[in-house]
Amino acid sequence: MKTDLNLEENLSRLKGSYNQGKMSEAVYESKQKEIIGSMLKECFDKGLISKAVFESMQKKLPDNIPAK
Repeated sequence: MKTDLNLEENLSRLKGSYNQGKMSEAVYESKQKEIIGSMLKECFDKGLISKAVFESMQKKLPDNIPAK
């Protein structure tokens, strides 16, 4: 799936900032969820996924994504 939002690159950059101590674990987890949510929204807006799939995937996003 090709989108303007490069998920892997953005998550990698975010992880690097977290590992360098530039943000707390709570901020890292929040931003990680925000990036994934943005990608889902972009895919829905471009018609790559249906509304039902979009809503289902949004509900499945955990409140906290561990910073491992």
